[in-house]
Amino acid sequence: MPLPPHIQRRGTGACFRLPCLTAEEAWTLAAILEGVQDSIWRTHGDAMADYQACMYPDWNLSPAAEPYRPDPSEPWASADVDF
Repeated sequence: MPLPPHIQRRGTGACFRLPCLTAEEAWTLAAILEGVQDSIWRTHGDAMADYQACMYPDWNLSPAAEPYRPDPSEPWASADVDF
């Protein structure tokens, strides 16, 4: 996703340096990060969509694009879990 015009990148972007992970640790980290992403979208999704529409009014989305909806079957999608 492009950045707003007044923000410029200094390098290639964010970088996480992680030690070698086991499969279980990598899966756990991915699950935690997906939960954080779901929480951010659940809390700020409408405001972020409004901001994006203001910053990029000519950015055409594909007709197949759908609003983000977290999968309710995931354990972190319940309202009583905070990250």
